[in-house]
Amino acid sequence: MILAELINAFAGSAMVNSHGATGSQITGQAGFPSGISGLIGNQPAQEDSRPRASINWIVLDDQFKYVSGGFDMVGTDASGNGVLKNHDLGTIPTMSIPKNGYIYVYCSNESKFDVFFDNLQVTHIRGPISEETHYYPFGLTMAGISSKALNFGDPENKIKYNGIEKEDAFEIGIYDAQLRELDGQTGRWWQIDPKTENMEMWSPYASNYDNPILYSDPLGDEPESADGCCKGIWDAVVSGVTWVNNNLNPITPLAELITGKSLNSNFTESKSRTESAVQLGTFLVPTAKAETIIANEVKNVVIGQVEKQVTKNAAKGAAFEKVVVNDVVKSGEKNVAQQVTIKANNGVKTKVDVVSKTESGTIKLREAKASETAPLTKNQKSAHPSIAQSGGTVVGKGKLGFPGGTQIPPTVVEVVRPKKPF
Repeated sequence: MILAELINAFAGSAMVNSHGATGSQITGQAGFPSGISGLIGNQPAQEDSRPRASINWIVLDDQFKYVSGGFDMVGTDASGNGVLKNHDLGTIPTMSIPKNGYIYVYCSNESKFDVFFDNLQVTHIRGPISEETHYYPFGLTMAGISSKALNFGDPENKIKYNGIEKEDAFEIGIYDAQLRELDGQTGRWWQIDPKTENMEMWSPYASNYDNPILYSDPLGDEPESADGCCKGIWDAVVSGVTWVNNNLNPITPLAELITGKSLNSNFTESKSRTESAVQLGTFLVPTAKAETIIANEVKNVVIGQVEKQVTKNAAKGAAFEKVVVNDVVKSGEKNVAQQVTIKANNGVKTKVDVVSKTESGTIKLREAKASETAPLTKNQKSAHPSIAQSGGTVVGKGKLGFPGGTQIPPTVVEVVRPKKPF
């Protein structure tokens, strides 16, 4: 259709029937420079030393909406004997390509002089965008408006919806999570939830509590709140709570008790629920006894929640540690052992998640952290630099390949974190 419009611009009459979006639909977009003929008309006028000829380009998005356009004129020849110009990065301005789409490159000559465009090459250097994918609620791809429809990206990016690898071997659109498989068409897992006891009111096959906007489940075990979702709603809640704080003060400690966050930090920083409960108690029953009762009850609730989170983090850490062990084994290293206790030469003991040896006998130490933010423990912060500087000793019974008493030479403890949310 763009070719038809170009021919119309030069010939003055339609010579090719348009298919799909028409030329008027494209040139009618806001910001389009008065049609394709207008884009050509932006070139400098004919000069004695330079014909009105150039290399031109038009950038369209994946919906054929105009994004930008430009041109690079041929060289100036004052001698009249002809001139050769190289059209490269030195003469063509940098073009910003903000999203998936098309770039149409063509040569034009509106003068009566002969102009030769020799050895014209358009080279595509791919940027950091691997693809653009749009989904129905539970991961079924909207193929018509996704980059796959444009045959973009090769090889194909397999990490898709919820950060899960998509399996297309039989073209059935299944997402292969770590613990089970998700059907993007029905929004249901194929296997029973491994943590059914935590969600007894839900079907063991349900995905994300039937609410993929608020929750994500990249492992396939238990949905958790999706970061950044429904920010407008959350901002409205924060604004409402702020108003309540200014008008009904007792609600403030209640909101902080429920969220475990501080209102003064816009609910971004943690605040002790015990402290919030005591403050709330002073409004409800202003006695020291009431404060003590409320504090103890809330403390029990908090301890239960902390224990649950600790258990969840431990399970996630153990799962990621297995991934690290598998990668080490695949790399060809030997004597792979887990949870080896090493006493650094500064006297601090620490458990190293994965200890192994290379083919040359070099000892490798790795600490697996299941998230980008998981911190090192106090002992790890103290022992790791000491082991890197002066080594350490395996204490206790040790493990197969690294019995107690094994001397660890100065070795850096590599902290391994997942490349994608785990």
